[in-house]
Amino acid sequence: WIAGTWTTGYWDCCKPSCAWPNKGNVTSPTLACDIKTGARITDATVRSVCDGGTAASCVDNAPFVVNASLTMGFAAAAVSGSHGLLGDENC
Repeated sequence: WIAGTWTTGYWDCCKPSCAWPNKGNVTSPTLACDIKTGARITDATVRSVCDGGTAASCVDNAPFVVNASLTMGFAAAAVSGSHGLLGDENC
């Protein structure tokens, strides 16, 4: 590839990028979950577990098996804006 959007599958348990305030053109951020209790966190400013905080990706965001030939999960996309996608605007 010379130009384009690259994607990768991942599961690092960090707070999802779209769970931070002011990310994406949405009415509210994606929710993160408390690392100890698993309860959904409604305060989007809680730090990620990957930065020493308590906000993590929720268990129901983990990749899952649909059937013997199909699994589904979320992907990370490297976006630069040169193709119409900007990370902070396109959650």
